[in-house]
Amino acid sequence: MENNEDKIRDNLALNLEILEQDLSLIDKEAYLPNQKGTRGFVDILAQNSNNSFVLIEVKRTKASSREALHEVLKYIEGIKENKSLKNDEIQVIIISTEWKELLVPFSSFVAKVPYSVIGFELKIDEDFKPIEVTKIDPLQLNNERFLSDQHTIRLYSSKKKLKKGIESHKECYSRKGITDYVLLILEAPTDLREQGINQVKTFQENNFDEEAFSSEELESKFPDYKFMIYSSVQVMTKDEYLNIIKTDQAVYEEVKELMGQWEEENLIDHLHKNAISNCEPFPFGEYIEISYPAKLRQKLLENEGWEIIDLIRNGRLKDNELLTNSTIIDELKGDRGTNKQRYHKKIHTKNSPSFEHIKKELEACLVDNPIWATGITRAIDEIAKLSKEHTFSCSINVYNPSNTLLSIYQVATSSGINALKFIPNYRVRVEGAEIEKLYFGCLKRNDNALTLQDTINEAYDGNESYLLASLIWGGYQKNDIDICPLYGLEYANFKCEVRNSDKNYFLFDGYRYKTCEAVDPYSHFFNFLNERINFVDEVVNLFESNMLSTGIVEL
Repeated sequence: MENNEDKIRDNLALNLEILEQDLSLIDKEAYLPNQKGTRGFVDILAQNSNNSFVLIEVKRTKASSREALHEVLKYIEGIKENKSLKNDEIQVIIISTEWKELLVPFSSFVAKVPYSVIGFELKIDEDFKPIEVTKIDPLQLNNERFLSDQHTIRLYSSKKKLKKGIESHKECYSRKGITDYVLLILEAPTDLREQGINQVKTFQENNFDEEAFSSEELESKFPDYKFMIYSSVQVMTKDEYLNIIKTDQAVYEEVKELMGQWEEENLIDHLHKNAISNCEPFPFGEYIEISYPAKLRQKLLENEGWEIIDLIRNGRLKDNELLTNSTIIDELKGDRGTNKQRYHKKIHTKNSPSFEHIKKELEACLVDNPIWATGITRAIDEIAKLSKEHTFSCSINVYNPSNTLLSIYQVATSSGINALKFIPNYRVRVEGAEIEKLYFGCLKRNDNALTLQDTINEAYDGNESYLLASLIWGGYQKNDIDICPLYGLEYANFKCEVRNSDKNYFLFDGYRYKTCEAVDPYSHFFNFLNERINFVDEVVNLFESNMLSTGIVEL
């Protein structure tokens, strides 16, 4: 007895216009040979008006639909080799009468493959003839771990209130349908309250505030918070956010009105903020503050001295037993590129790393620094080729603060080796038995030498407050790549190859590597500091005269 899928296939082959008007049949059960062993028979092979090959795969039963995508990959490789095709010369159409089991893998397949894939739900009559098709919209999947860089701080004055806060977070997230989240628990340094009081006193003194609080009043009014819950939620899909927002009618009406005004690239950020921060219920906290990765790293951990005492994980973040707490904390601090300032990763060729995935992470980290992005992408491409012939380890470290004036101030006011941590640079180090390379990016000197005031006039419309205001969000300036060349520094990419103990250096000009003199990631920066002492002094005076304490700026 003829298989029902065969009947559907044969009837569909006679009515390809029901799918798309420009399809013409080439063959049914088309044999696609492949010397690599991935040969097979595609249900329908057609062509469209763009002279692209169209592979049509028909599935009807739930069991067979789950196998469809594996078979399609096999057919694609077969036709690519058999016809010597490029990816944009292939289109795939998946036909099924049952999409319940197929929708999720289909959506993932669409997101990952480099060619056009379309799905159709097919309605058939009792004779297995096509009646109607409905195009399938892939789901917006977010299976990859990606913690939002919109974080929330809630403070507590006692262990009892901290415990209440933890339970409140769990209850509120559960009621909203949020399963994947982390709660970082921190304990305050013993002198945190004293730090805060001194900051307010300094502010009052510098501003000659006649209504200033006395020391006694500050002692009585200043809160004494001892614990913090630092929360972050896994980024969700548009529909998941909207489902949360719909539970709060007032917020939903506002979001509906504004959605048309939000740019598509920022849509998820807006929806995340409304779903997590604006929709009830809200977790209990004595004090609430918005945060972001750089603030966690620099202000809370490095400057104020908060101590991490626990990390509570939920959902998939808890179920992944190989995911370490330190990895999550690094991601919260932005060390995986999510805050566009830092990226750290260690890989080994024996673990078959996904270099394309690493490139995407680095491109996200360096989205506002196309010079370094181009250089580090070229480096990863070269390393990927080397991995096919050599075994080696590779470490990637990026520090891209994107405020070179602030970096000059930080280095100039630091002592010894501590100053090195403030110099922008990236390093991609490759080390193996047969190979040793270092790709690196740094700031190098150019011939420009604008004064600080002329730089402010050119880059900040003559208003130094625009520069100082950037410190409120960590100092990041997305156009730093255009500002620093004005006064004598610019971003550049280099490579160092070690051969028989000899080091050979190359400068990447955006297209190729050219031989250059020996250089290290810090030499140009220190040369600049030594050559332009007056400029550096002006930068230091600007920041110190306006910075009341770490992270507090007078505008």
